[in-house]
Amino acid sequence: SRIDSDAITFDDHGDYEVTVGGDRPHAGDWLGLPERATVVWVRHFHDDVQTEETGWCAIEPIGSAPTAAPIDPLRFGKQLSKASVVITHLPRIWSAAAAADAESPNQLRHWTEMSGGAVFTEPAIHYVRGGWQLGLDEALLIEGELVGCRYWNILAYSRFLNSLDYRHRRVSYTGATASLDGSRYRFVVSATDPGPAAGDWIDSEGRAFGIIVMRFLQPEDRPPVPSTRVVRLADLAPRS
Repeated sequence: SRIDSDAITFDDHGDYEVTVGGDRPHAGDWLGLPERATVVWVRHFHDDVQTEETGWCAIEPIGSAPTAAPIDPLRFGKQLSKASVVITHLPRIWSAAAAADAESPNQLRHWTEMSGGAVFTEPAIHYVRGGWQLGLDEALLIEGELVGCRYWNILAYSRFLNSLDYRHRRVSYTGATASLDGSRYRFVVSATDPGPAAGDWIDSEGRAFGIIVMRFLQPEDRPPVPSTRVVRLADLAPRS
């Protein structure tokens, strides 16, 4: 069950209110809850977090909240077992994906495992992913052509899919912050900044291995896989 900003009503301040679960109200936006649903995900997409107000949301129960029932040992045990299974699967998922990046480093590919809303992702996002394997004197050039889409970004991750230090380092770009040549982009993944003439720098933090993920929200066509090549920093030429 999902609802997005095309169907949500916003007031003059950009605020919104959605009733979740229960019967459909006579007025206002509503998100039905399928049977056994337990989690609500809210995604806000920002073009530039340095200048935009960060989105937020809060959940407020309608009516008086019911008194919490005593813990049912049997139910609690089942939920704990499910959580344990999920935790044991996560390292396998990370290792399998990272192994594919390591076997064919410095290339990007369509991340088909994430299509259709898998693993709590937004169904309308198309993902491109790949890993880098670089020396401190090397850089990975990522070049490509954009397709029409509602929003896109590129972000550097560790092998465990946690983003690199976005608070203090340049590890991500969006369509609003990238330096485009028409509809073409050029990113440079390296440990040191090669300068703006070379392209938009993505700080590898000096990591020999890492992961690049690109997201395209509601693309008009399947985004083409970017071209990639490894060059020595000393030989890096300005973008033409």
